[in-house]
Amino acid sequence: SVRGEFLSKHFARAFDLFAEVLLEPAFPEGEVQRERAVQLQAIASRDDKPSTVAFEQLARTMYQVHPYRLPMLGERATVEALNPDRLRAFHARHVDPAGMVLGVVGDVDADEVVKRARAAFSGAGRGGARLEVPQEPPWKGRREAKHTLKKAQTHLVLGFPGARVTDRWRRALDVVSTVLSGQSGRLFLELRDKLSLAYSVSSMSVEGIDPGYFAVYMGTSPEKVETALAGMRRELQRLREEDVSEAELSRAREHLIGVHEIGLQRNGARAATMALDALYGLGAEAYLRYAEEVSQVDARAVREVAERVLDFETSALSVVGP
Repeated sequence: SVRGEFLSKHFARAFDLFAEVLLEPAFPEGEVQRERAVQLQAIASRDDKPSTVAFEQLARTMYQVHPYRLPMLGERATVEALNPDRLRAFHARHVDPAGMVLGVVGDVDADEVVKRARAAFSGAGRGGARLEVPQEPPWKGRREAKHTLKKAQTHLVLGFPGARVTDRWRRALDVVSTVLSGQSGRLFLELRDKLSLAYSVSSMSVEGIDPGYFAVYMGTSPEKVETALAGMRRELQRLREEDVSEAELSRAREHLIGVHEIGLQRNGARAATMALDALYGLGAEAYLRYAEEVSQVDARAVREVAERVLDFETSALSVVGP
């Protein structure tokens, strides 16, 4: 994606600049070298963030052939090989206005936006190549990976195959994650407050065009790993076997809707959300239905999605620590 935020009074000049950046990037050698150095430094410092290592290891464990297995920062050898010519070639192949969705939010005239977009991008399409994405083979059994780091804590991530952005049941999975997470969530109250097993705990649902993952994370003491894992699994099993209370449901739904609304306060956030939802086939106004969809999630839907996703026989465990 390419994004820009400008004062409305500068819209005409800003739109021309936006189109130039998208269609005619220069990739000057000096800037490429600088950004490459920044990225290589970030890769070199990954081991200083054991939780990041744990999640990257989880991705490699859950996905065998799909690109979701790859680290977002890349690896040293591939980043070192990037140069202006390679970036220009990639841009020419894949950044194609013919497949673009443009989102504009602000004090602008819609007719002028359409006119300028047609003038800038019509005829610019090159029929760019689509990325071919291999599909994952069927999942068989539990998976586990360990990585040794000389740190004081052990970091655990337990992951399960998750939802696509187009799956309607992903809202129930969001509620499951919220019931578990936060200082009033089950993981915090049961495993950290009551049992003192965790320094930090959280859960998350990550959706993609292809199935993403649902994961529970914990930082714990090395001598408490087995007890912490048992507690993690026990809380997940409870969601499969017992209905959540109405109080938990209300808290989770209100939290999700509030965070969603706060996240859309900026015009740039709304433009990005509309463009991506349209690109994914959900429709540019999908965000307007979010509150209603979350409000409809009840205890039965939570239990059904827990039974569907939280299956320990199709799970992956990532352990990083001493």
